[in-house]
Amino acid sequence: GEACFSKRFSEEWLFRATLRNSLRASLAARRSAWLRVPDVLRADYRDLRIDYELMADWQPLHTILRRRAFAGLDPSELHRIFWTIGAALEELHRHTHRIHGDFDFDNVLVKPGAERVLFVDFTPPEYANFRRYNAASPYRDIAMLLLFVRAKYPPQQLHLALRPQLTGLARA
Repeated sequence: GEACFSKRFSEEWLFRATLRNSLRASLAARRSAWLRVPDVLRADYRDLRIDYELMADWQPLHTILRRRAFAGLDPSELHRIFWTIGAALEELHRHTHRIHGDFDFDNVLVKPGAERVLFVDFTPPEYANFRRYNAASPYRDIAMLLLFVRAKYPPQQLHLALRPQLTGLARA
């Protein structure tokens, strides 16, 4: 009856790995000052489906980044959002001793004015062809985010769009 987001899996190992990662991240979020993770509402082992809490009023980070005006956000709000993403990522790593593994700006959700950021999609990424991929270095998550930004934006456009905030965002 309640609104939820459902994710189905074609393989049992992928279902189990995602469920385990999601529950681990959810426990970390409960101990975090900066991180929010959608709650797992139900896990259907027969249907290989996980139902998550619906986070309807949150938007992927890419919706802010893709607009050259950064969704009209004040530079101090942009700084706060990026600082919060870094703090939340550090807490995820510290509380779970795991990395996200697929940390791109489609899996980071924000809500202007919110005190936390939301991380979603703890499904092992395509490169995760080894069992303990998410026990890798936390720098892999940071590198993944930077690679996605560089791949999805020509560097000159990114630089032009970010020029006024470049120093502050780098520090964040």
